[in-house]
Amino acid sequence: MTRGGAYACRTAGPAVTDGGPRWRDARERARAEQSWKIQPKRSGDTAMLHRGGCTLYNSDLGFLDRDEAITAMREPGIEPCEICRPETELT
Repeated sequence: MTRGGAYACRTAGPAVTDGGPRWRDARERARAEQSWKIQPKRSGDTAMLHRGGCTLYNSDLGFLDRDEAITAMREPGIEPCEICRPETELT
């Protein structure tokens, strides 16, 4: 490959051991799809639980695991997103 590719020559810079940015993005997307996230409450609205990959609330921080998402659904004032339906993966 060329100098900027994933298998760049070791003399061209640090070795790429994780497959490069494309693989990193794929891993991050896969992690998001297996996670949940909470959209904070806004004035007059309730907080909303989303699947990690839901595009209605874009956040790359604060992912919840399954147990945390189940706990969040039990909390008053947190509703599931009607688009991504996060509760379907929690039952």
